[in-house]
Amino acid sequence: MLFKRIIPGAVVILLGILVVVVGIVVGGGGDSCVTAPSNIAKVDINEEVESAEARFTLNNASAESAPQQQVCNGWYANDLLVVIGKAMASVGETNKPILENQQKILESNNKMIKVIWISIALILVAFGSFFILWAVFKDEY
Repeated sequence: MLFKRIIPGAVVILLGILVVVVGIVVGGGGDSCVTAPSNIAKVDINEEVESAEARFTLNNASAESAPQQQVCNGWYANDLLVVIGKAMASVGETNKPILENQQKILESNNKMIKVIWISIALILVAFGSFFILWAVFKDEY
């Protein structure tokens, strides 16, 4: 009869151990955090736009027909696309502190998840141990 009383407590303790194992496996995702880009240089966009406008003005002044003007417009569009690309790349540099803070938050969340899993497991182990002790000493007191 005592054996039948101990089984539920042992099951709860095993469940607590299972929660610890699952908590370590699931909560250990510290390597999947976002990392901030580090190789992006700041760009002075105003100088690039002024340079593109100056080249367009010079080339357009020497254009004598509509096809030549179309070519000048294409060169100007190409120059501006280069400036846009550089501007978009520099956005990553301004967002770097935000990404670093997000990485710190993710790391602290992973630690908190581990603590929660372990706390749940300890509660289950304590409850299972109490249940076993109650079953064993129930008739003695």
